[in-house]
Amino acid sequence: NSPKELTAILINAKHQHETWMGKLKTIVENKNLPLQVNSGRCGFGHFYQSLAIKDEQIVSAWQEIKTHHEELHRLGQEVMTHIWHKKYEQAKAKYTQAIANRLKFFSRLTKF
Repeated sequence: NSPKELTAILINAKHQHETWMGKLKTIVENKNLPLQVNSGRCGFGHFYQSLAIKDEQIVSAWQEIKTHHEELHRLGQEVMTHIWHKKYEQAKAKYTQAIANRLKFFSRLTKF
């Protein structure tokens, strides 16, 4: 993949996860609705797992993206768990953490 192709993929990943965050917000507000919380099963997760980055200049950044991406989905899982157990304030708190993590994730995506 060329740098231009990688940039386009990362921009698309950002858009997909903006939509994902919207769904997470809806879950918190409405206290229902399923959400993909497995970071390996979303569109970007499939792409991330299939790509082997060998350029030493971006390996570290690529790993950082993975860390933030996995954390975003983990927090989504925690929101869902709290909703399931009717712990709505805890769900809101995890959603707030997801917002902060999203900023880190998106920031990293746009630095290529």
